[in-house]
Amino acid sequence: CKAEFEKGWFEELINDKKNKVGGNKLRSYRTYKSHFCQEDYLLNCKNEIDRKNISRLRLSSHRLNIETGRYGINRLEPEDRVCHICNTCEDEKHFVINCTSYNAERKILFDVIGKVHEDFHLLDDVSKFICIMSSNNTNIVNELGKYITRCMKIRNNTILN
Repeated sequence: CKAEFEKGWFEELINDKKNKVGGNKLRSYRTYKSHFCQEDYLLNCKNEIDRKNISRLRLSSHRLNIETGRYGINRLEPEDRVCHICNTCEDEKHFVINCTSYNAERKILFDVIGKVHEDFHLLDDVSKFICIMSSNNTNIVNELGKYITRCMKIRNNTILN
């Protein structure tokens, strides 16, 4: 029964035919999640707000344009769900790795990661994103939670002003 459930779970994870506009909602999640299990960040991230924000980002349960553009009468193609600052697709990878609005906060996160993974700075952006989002290192997980919480506040203040 468990094996059947896991097989069905994985098939849903990779199924892009579910949503006519933009494919699978979990398109980002499946880049760093390949097996059904409890993630260590749920135990390692001690701050409840930060832990919730990691979960929201991982599960695409957030207010980034990649998600908000999926809804309403005028649904947008993923490439048209752009960042208000960078004018490029505002997806989870952009939020964590690329958006210039969060450069100062990202430096703090990357410095923590660099202490654990010396060659992190040599990785391409997709590999950096996977490394961060799949990390089981307590220091990285806690710093990621802080990063997401701070950056969401910055984003919300920027959009509202």
